[in-house]
Amino acid sequence: MFSALTYVEGGAEAEVRQGKNIVDAAVEAGVQHFVYSSVSGAGKLTGIPFFDSKHQNEVYIRSKDVPFTFLRPAHFMENFNIGPQCKAIRDGKLVFPLPMDRRLQLIAIDDIGFFAAMAFDRPDEMLGKSYELAGDELTMPEIAQRFSAHLGREVRFVQLPLDELRTMDPEYHLLARWLRDEGYRADIPSVRRMHPSLLSFDAWLSSGYWRGTAKGKKVMEGVRA
Repeated sequence: MFSALTYVEGGAEAEVRQGKNIVDAAVEAGVQHFVYSSVSGAGKLTGIPFFDSKHQNEVYIRSKDVPFTFLRPAHFMENFNIGPQCKAIRDGKLVFPLPMDRRLQLIAIDDIGFFAAMAFDRPDEMLGKSYELAGDELTMPEIAQRFSAHLGREVRFVQLPLDELRTMDPEYHLLARWLRDEGYRADIPSVRRMHPSLLSFDAWLSSGYWRGTAKGKKVMEGVRA
């Protein structure tokens, strides 16, 4: 069984409820390998509700003695496809609440799927283990530079102040503060040794995954279909 749950519709409490329900169903069905897509950093409590919900789900899976593999991805590259941010980038601004010198680890969603398939193919190697997943690590100015090169016009980084973010979205403020102070800590060289075709951010952009160009829109529409 592969499980990727969401807090978006019902909040963190709903995600925990989803997790318990699906784990209980897995136990009842006698599932022999449960691959859970969690989040990087979920090995301990962070104070971020939608991270701690995944931590609670991991704890519950362990308590039920379900044969598991935990995949813990960093920041999705596909987050740059979210409407307002995607539009802002096309308009020449990359807005993000990180200092200029703080690196952000990134992973392509396709590569999470690759590791899920690998877990099912290699149970002897991957059962009972947790994997922090990232394919690249860049500062926000470096990401802006890559969007500039991709679009052929300047995209500049604009740092969103944490105090301003707190009033806009308190939970996202907690995440931004954690990214600044702690951050994702995947061992990218080790991840790449397991998956040599792991996408860098440059490769993700040039492969048409970003929606901000006509090519990207075509690719994403094909995925949705």
